[in-house]
Amino acid sequence: MSDKPTPQTLDALEARAWLATYRAAPAGYVAGAGLDLVETPDGVGLAVRDVPTGLFNRFRLTADQAPISAASVQRVLAWLGGHANAVHMIDAIAPPGFRRARSHRSGGTTVRRPPGQVLAGSGAAAARNRLHADDP
Repeated sequence: MSDKPTPQTLDALEARAWLATYRAAPAGYVAGAGLDLVETPDGVGLAVRDVPTGLFNRFRLTADQAPISAASVQRVLAWLGGHANAVHMIDAIAPPGFRRARSHRSGGTTVRRPPGQVLAGSGAAAARNRLHADDP
């Protein structure tokens, strides 16, 4: 038996660390920069409206949610659209047993997903990729 943590364990630890960082932000910065966070059954949403990078504007889907449902993607995109910068992304860890995903470039963003699942995207690219989620 190995003491090596699983990707799911590391993903959960990273999500908690990001939440703690956002919660520790000074009130003045929160109000001025448009910082927001949300915890839902779909995962954790992090947003800083004034910072144009996906690192600080993303929704981390829960590791045990596989396959990712279209309804979940819709809820996540709605939250990001209302709270995050226009540059944002959906972040998901590949489920156990996941192999190679299909990749393509879209709007400067590399999107990796298996057929029928949207695993990553950024802003408008994520919306476009939603339209092609069922492509083989």
